[in-house]
Amino acid sequence: ISDAAVQRESLASTAISTVAVPHAPIEFVHKPCIAILINPAGIQWDTHTIKIVFFLAVNKEVKPYIDQVYRYFNEVLEDRRLLNHLEKATMPEEVIGILGGDLSS
Repeated sequence: ISDAAVQRESLASTAISTVAVPHAPIEFVHKPCIAILINPAGIQWDTHTIKIVFFLAVNKEVKPYIDQVYRYFNEVLEDRRLLNHLEKATMPEEVIGILGGDLSS
């Protein structure tokens, strides 16, 4: 899956400002998930310094919800204040709270 994502990234960078949103082809994803990496110091990504990486691993199970997922990520990417809070987050619970998630389930 990682090789496929790297190959996909070589076609066109998914970096937007200080965020990157790489993704894997759906045929390689057995269990859908979204992984988040936060590095306040930043990492070099193409010509950008990236502080937040959202790695999207979706498959056919997610297909009925994919428009909602992309709409949500567009809102996150456009919200500079929220991204600034994420860049400073140090604990998973903090990240999930900032993104409006719920750990009780």
